[in-house]
Amino acid sequence: MQPIDPAAEPMTQQQVIDGIVAAFDSVEAVQSADSGGGGDWFLFFGAERRFPFATVVARDNDFDHLSRLDRDGVFRLNLGLSKPGFAAVFETARDEAWDYTALDRLMPHPMYARMHWVSVLNPSRLTFERLQPLLAEAYELAQRQAARRPSPERH
Repeated sequence: MQPIDPAAEPMTQQQVIDGIVAAFDSVEAVQSADSGGGGDWFLFFGAERRFPFATVVARDNDFDHLSRLDRDGVFRLNLGLSKPGFAAVFETARDEAWDYTALDRLMPHPMYARMHWVSVLNPSRLTFERLQPLLAEAYELAQRQAARRPSPERH
């Protein structure tokens, strides 16, 4: 029997959240107040918490059920990219039919791909490592957006 490669082991939802918080400065991880213990998390740059650069969701809702997050232990990591960043990731997969229930596979977000969001269900450690440049882009995009917002002191 072949030994299991530790890099191929799926990460837990908490490991993904902790990995993002540890990788970047000024990240706030906030659990949704209405998640009812469902474990939906929003990751923001800075304390303003205007719009998350990443989310980790563990439940379906009325308008987003294509990933079948109702399966035991399944969660989805979502990242908001720039239009060019999104295009670079999926330029060769434009017409692909996506199985939004597939685990450990980077794909366009089932509902927010038009807004340049990507997702992966239950990423393995290896996939999470490979996502680092995309996480960095999402984080840097959030930093730039925060820098463009007027600060409360300027009003």
